[in-house]
Amino acid sequence: MKLRHALFVFCLIPTLGWAEFQQTYTDDFYQFQISLPTSEWSFVDIANPNDVKNLVKVKMTFAHAVDQFVPNITLSLYQTKPETKLDLEQALQESLRAYPTQLKLLQKKKLALHQLQGFDVVLWDEETHLKFRQCFVLAQKRIFILTYTARVWSFERYQKDFEKVLHSFKILERI
Repeated sequence: MKLRHALFVFCLIPTLGWAEFQQTYTDDFYQFQISLPTSEWSFVDIANPNDVKNLVKVKMTFAHAVDQFVPNITLSLYQTKPETKLDLEQALQESLRAYPTQLKLLQKKKLALHQLQGFDVVLWDEETHLKFRQCFVLAQKRIFILTYTARVWSFERYQKDFEKVLHSFKILERI
């Protein structure tokens, strides 16, 4: 009888380990969907995410501080006037100019994400020892900016999580 219980538990453990965690946020107003990478991440409530003055629409945080900082991922919108023609390169350059001068641009490359075009940049802040990865994506006449932030020395540890979030980002079809 003990052997059967041991066998049952042994068979259950691999199954639980293979289960894929998925919690998804859907924004019907801005027509996008995004998912958490693992159960160690959670969504943070944002007051009035549909308020056009609030640029950050989604925020995800890691379960605990790592190197005295909580890694986080945000999705924000680049705002322009309705009559302005959206230009991804221009939006990227304006964003880079608006950053504090201590931020150093480490990487800038083109990004293709589910048939959407964009840019992928990595920035480093010497003073705070923070590293940022930002992906600018043009979709539905909006520029979505996904930003991953962590301490320099723990940045690589959560890159795969950010990749999962990035690839979970989807533009919803308008009905």
